[in-house]
Amino acid sequence: IHEGRPLIADFGIALAVGVAGGGRLTETGLSLGTPHYMSPEQATGDQMVGATTDIYALGCVLYEMLVGEPPYTGPTAQAVLGQIIAGETASATKKRASVPANVDAALRCALEKLPADRFTSAQEFVRALADPGFRHGEPLATGSFRAEGLWNPLSVGATVLALALAATSLWLVRSVRPDQAGSESEVVRFPLTPPSGALLSTNAVLAISPDGRTLLFSVDENDLLLRHDLDELEPTPVPGTENAWKPFFSPDGQWIGFFDDVENTLKRVRLDGTELQSLGPVPSTTRSAGWSEDGTIVFNSSQLGGLARIRPGGDIELIENSVGNLAWLDLLPGAEAVLGGLPPQSGSVFAANQMQVVVVPLDTGEPKVLFPGHTPRYVDTGHIIYWRDGSLWARPFDIERLEANGQPRLIVEGVYATANSFAHYAVNEELLVYRAGGFSQAGFVSGTPVWVDRAGNEEPLAVDAGDYSAVRVSPDGTQVALVRFQGNLDIWILDLRSGVFRQLTLNPAADNTPIWTPDSQSIVFSSNRDGSVNLYMRRADGSDGARRLTTNEARQIPHAITGDSSTLLFEQSAAGSFSDVAPDLWSLSLESGGEPVPLMQEDFAVSRPTLSADGRFIAFQSSELGYPEVIVRSFPELSGSWMVSTLDLGLQTGLSNADPREARSPRWSGDGTEIIYRSGASFVSVPVLNTEGPLDTGTPQELFAGQWVPSTSGHQYDVSPDGQRLLILKRGTGTVLALAPSDEIIVVTNWFEELRQRMGN
Repeated sequence: IHEGRPLIADFGIALAVGVAGGGRLTETGLSLGTPHYMSPEQATGDQMVGATTDIYALGCVLYEMLVGEPPYTGPTAQAVLGQIIAGETASATKKRASVPANVDAALRCALEKLPADRFTSAQEFVRALADPGFRHGEPLATGSFRAEGLWNPLSVGATVLALALAATSLWLVRSVRPDQAGSESEVVRFPLTPPSGALLSTNAVLAISPDGRTLLFSVDENDLLLRHDLDELEPTPVPGTENAWKPFFSPDGQWIGFFDDVENTLKRVRLDGTELQSLGPVPSTTRSAGWSEDGTIVFNSSQLGGLARIRPGGDIELIENSVGNLAWLDLLPGAEAVLGGLPPQSGSVFAANQMQVVVVPLDTGEPKVLFPGHTPRYVDTGHIIYWRDGSLWARPFDIERLEANGQPRLIVEGVYATANSFAHYAVNEELLVYRAGGFSQAGFVSGTPVWVDRAGNEEPLAVDAGDYSAVRVSPDGTQVALVRFQGNLDIWILDLRSGVFRQLTLNPAADNTPIWTPDSQSIVFSSNRDGSVNLYMRRADGSDGARRLTTNEARQIPHAITGDSSTLLFEQSAAGSFSDVAPDLWSLSLESGGEPVPLMQEDFAVSRPTLSADGRFIAFQSSELGYPEVIVRSFPELSGSWMVSTLDLGLQTGLSNADPREARSPRWSGDGTEIIYRSGASFVSVPVLNTEGPLDTGTPQELFAGQWVPSTSGHQYDVSPDGQRLLILKRGTGTVLALAPSDEIIVVTNWFEELRQRMGN
């Protein structure tokens, strides 16, 4: 500690080069570093060192703390390095018998000769040290290397990597099946990507056929299911599966079950796309299902009140007294119980990192909390695989007692899960497949801001290169407010006249979702600088400090201010929510202050309000029909109701790039003559023909389509005051500010062997 601040110094390098004696000093003619703590790759002069090199050094230090000397010693530095490179893997138990077996196993794993065979993170090292059941091979003979680098892609080796990158990688699925290759088969990982021009859907969960030969996933274009037979190079569409939600296989693998997200029905279809059947109506919230050996489908629907089943040839039967708000369902073998994800309190929003894994016996319908996490799946090794904190974990599960036992083990990191709590992965004894990414948090996917005219021509906004997640144009058209990520989220202001680009907020918290006051002088924004995501206000020239406008535990996002600057409109969700699952609309007087007042509180989500130029109408996003639509009401009376988007929009108007199931993030033009909203890859314009009396609108028209950042908070685009250009965050050129999805599916073969080794059985 120096002058009250911690400093880190490498004393091995700090010692004078060339000083003799002691055998532990840095010497000339060698790689810089202290020999006793150098990894084999450092000792051989390898320039490719990384996190596993630090794991090795950490293992050396822990070994010395327990034994009293470093793991490798010698009379000279050269002798020490020789032991590191070719000596027997050090065992602390051989030197000091009191060292517990799991600690010795963890040390031997950390001190492995090959980087790929060590722990991949310090967290893994810590978990092994704390787990009495952890084992890692046996003490090895001199010069022998045993590869047990679990779930580390480097352990596959360069040969497997080359094969995975080649077109023949799909053939490997057949060639290394566990039942053919045996327990020592190599684990093979390779990526699959959707067809050119397609994007993976954010709504569909991956599914694997029971025989491991077929993978199902969907793309954003109508959520059509694609069938990828893993001995083929390209996926093929499954006819009749448009608008599919959460597909699942029959036990024999001949049928696909899915929820039609437009018709709100449960359907099934043969794998080849024939014999499409509707099994019954199922409302559109929090649905997932499993198919038992006797042909019964068990599913959940919060709007139906809980769990339900459909027997072969029968109708929907509700399961009495069952839990009503499961966010996920996995049917256990024997079909007598299900696994699920449950919010911490009944009725709360589905926030991924607040979920609990539960087991629900079908005879009682009562959930039993097992542990934190969600999207659980049971596998035949006797484990539950589940998602938590952006990763997949495994935990032993007694299927007879319906109890979890033993400690969790990290399986794979970087797995995508949506904000409303389901993860994109699937498992069976053949394969593990998952969508790369992590937890998608609203407002945290970045892009590059571009001006786009009404013909679709793009022009980059003149700002520094970087990661941007929100944009707003000032009402007078002279300035742009942007949210930029540089370690944390801050608001920046671009003066379009001078080109000056400056930072407005410097707080280490996340300052986000700015909107302008009508006079273009001040910014209202959200921030978690005082804990909850509340509302703040500051002058755009930075001449004052940020003033807090609201104080509560909710999550609040500002959207509009009335033309007389008297009233702020914002959406509010429960604390911990990262999506628009169930926000309400509120208002706050900017003149008198005081407490916020509810504006619209419904049983469904209402969000992203925008006001007409004359202030007589409010347009907002509503999920009343089970999918997002744009609704207009009079303001401030909130009388009348006009839907300016329609379910069959794509069919009626020929908007080829629009999504017929969604209309999001409306923005009223500056002159009040149109409402613009997002639908799929398109921006759509609705002409406003009359606002003097009841609202009169024309036919929606597609403006243009492109690869845009997902509309997570409604601040990913804005309309210029003259309505001739849109400022949009373009997808693909920015990076991810927080965990978010990629368009890559990772396939892992023979993964049960690694699971057994990792879990110790």
